[in-house]
Amino acid sequence: MSRTIAEIIGLLRTSPGELTPDELRAAKRIIADQKKKHGDTKQTRWGRSNREASANVAPIPACLRPDDVRRWRYDLNAFLREAFPCSTGLKPFAQCQIDANLRLEEALINGGRLLDLEPRGFAKSSRSVRAAQWAMCYGHRDYVVLLSPNSRLRNQNMVAIKSELDGNQILMEAFPHICHPIRALEGKPQRCASQHFDGEPTHIQWTGEQIVLPSIDEPPENWPSDVPYKHGWVILCLPLKSARGPNWTLPTGEVLRPSFVLIDDPQTSRDARSAPEIVARLDAIRREASRMGGHSRPLAMACVATVVAPDDVVDQLSKDPSWPVIRSKMLVSKSKAEETHWLGEYRRLRQSYDAGDASGRRHAMQAATAYYVANRAVMDEGAEASWEWCYHWGDGSEVSAIQHAYNILIDDGPEAFASECQNEPLLPAEELDRLKPEQVRERVSGLKRGEVPQACQRLTAFVDLGDRVLWWMVCGWADGFSGQIVDYGTWPPQRVGQFTQSNAPATLRRKYPGTGPEGAVQRGLEDLLRELTAREFPRQGGGLLTVERTLVDVGYKPEIVSAVKTKLAAATIEQARGRGLKAGDAPMALWPRKPGDESGFHWHVTRGAQKAYPTTVVDVNFWKTFAHARLTTSPGDPGSLLLFGSDPEAHRLVAEHIANSEIYTLTEGERSGGKVHEWSLRPGKPDNHWFDCLVGCCVGASRCGVTLAGQHVTVQRKRKRYTQADLRRRA
Repeated sequence: MSRTIAEIIGLLRTSPGELTPDELRAAKRIIADQKKKHGDTKQTRWGRSNREASANVAPIPACLRPDDVRRWRYDLNAFLREAFPCSTGLKPFAQCQIDANLRLEEALINGGRLLDLEPRGFAKSSRSVRAAQWAMCYGHRDYVVLLSPNSRLRNQNMVAIKSELDGNQILMEAFPHICHPIRALEGKPQRCASQHFDGEPTHIQWTGEQIVLPSIDEPPENWPSDVPYKHGWVILCLPLKSARGPNWTLPTGEVLRPSFVLIDDPQTSRDARSAPEIVARLDAIRREASRMGGHSRPLAMACVATVVAPDDVVDQLSKDPSWPVIRSKMLVSKSKAEETHWLGEYRRLRQSYDAGDASGRRHAMQAATAYYVANRAVMDEGAEASWEWCYHWGDGSEVSAIQHAYNILIDDGPEAFASECQNEPLLPAEELDRLKPEQVRERVSGLKRGEVPQACQRLTAFVDLGDRVLWWMVCGWADGFSGQIVDYGTWPPQRVGQFTQSNAPATLRRKYPGTGPEGAVQRGLEDLLRELTAREFPRQGGGLLTVERTLVDVGYKPEIVSAVKTKLAAATIEQARGRGLKAGDAPMALWPRKPGDESGFHWHVTRGAQKAYPTTVVDVNFWKTFAHARLTTSPGDPGSLLLFGSDPEAHRLVAEHIANSEIYTLTEGERSGGKVHEWSLRPGKPDNHWFDCLVGCCVGASRCGVTLAGQHVTVQRKRKRYTQADLRRRA
């Protein structure tokens, strides 16, 4: 080839007929190599053109439902029925559901709160999540946050929202500017960054916890002129415990704060029975979720749930006047034939089948249904179901909502029916007469913190050890065990009202930096006991009192307690250890007494061979029952116990420790001579430290000689140990 490569390429572009066949082949080969080197092959050009075509979502399809868009704008009930025919539109709403939707609509448009308590399976979550989409489509709310108790339910809500936005044809026809760009993603979030509308980015986001709706300035064709055109709003799904501080910055630079917060069932069944979890979730709702919005417009909040247990999160919220409540039941009124038919012959037929027969259960259910159909007029008399479509209408196994409710009652029992269907959970039989936290915190005396009632002559204290904080309490006592909790707290003191052992902000290690875990506990105990033993408490009417006896729990770190007692050399400090005597155990009055031992009213002081100081062994099962009895005795009666101050809410946490941390089982044994309340921590192991402190203060009072009115206690004093010389002299 006499021509250069550059000349050949130039002739190929201008005069390809002048090239020889060899030059032509060489030129095409060079061009192909260059395209391959730079990735400009036919396949890449095809892929690039496809990506560019899919990235551009213009033009947006026309709005095919302008009349519906106009009508739905201020009619949430119609939107839920008509736009979602496969979920909330399957069957007509009950009146309680209509009322809840109207209240939610009011909150979404004008701001406010709603606590919607409905039976399980009443589609409360489905309706509320789709109501959030309604608020976004019309711009009633520009930033929606959905809070769930855990990640599983959070993901479930996000999947529900995405499925409707991506697959609901009715929404596509009504709001194409929202749904068309979402469909163009084809479920691939990677396409969000490149999506545009004729060159203008849509700024769409489509992640596992957040959706940012596309921003397109031009409304679709046929969009009703009297409906504001809104776009670009945000939906965020989070766990309840991560509710603090979300915001979003729009492409224009405007910062959005949440304008609607939906709490979908703030608790699981386990959380509803755990006092620390209840406290933590109420705190998250009141301090974090409620403060998510800005100050420029009212925040809309809704909580949809079912009451799981008495005094759980939503049960306590329902007593808060700042939360308007709708509380619904599956069965509004009972049947007059409940005992004679439903729980009589009908239950017998439904539960009478051969377990070895695979179809026996089905035949029994069919027989019960046939009996109900034959006697329906009598069995339905007096009964009213809140939602007439709440039954198995698809397979014919049930014929009415009343039958469905009684089937749940018969199959799952009254406890499950009361909580899951009626929003009125039953207390266990052994808890019907149990002390409630509100009963404790309402027993206030009106005296200042640290002030001793005039009738009290003695002060006792107790310290419960922990690896993060120390818990303490001081009680004043009069004859007959009347008294008052004079003061209580932690060491180091906390600046927050609600906390637990595990999340207390002020800890021993922070107060004593550079110390190990045991060193921090020892230094903290030294400082706390110095303060308690030296502190003078003013007495009502004049005078000062000091703590007469301070008991310290040695069940956790006995060597530390002994070391601190040796260092302080305070005679008023005693070691104590709890022992839960059961019904089958011998009571302390029958324990053998060794030389140096001392027995009293359900306590026993012993000095072991390896112990430097005596230890008071306490029958905690008895004394916990005793302490609860002091708080159920009417104020003013002998043996009643009060709390300082005049604000019951100030004692919310200590009341949870005392009344909601432990449960008892009533047992009976021959050796104990009667019934015994055996105490144990509730599921979830909530904090009970101030309850232990109260029990210890009661024992300290008994050690000081305080007795119940009319009680005569013979205390076994220490026996003198005689030597051989003493015996010879006496002889």
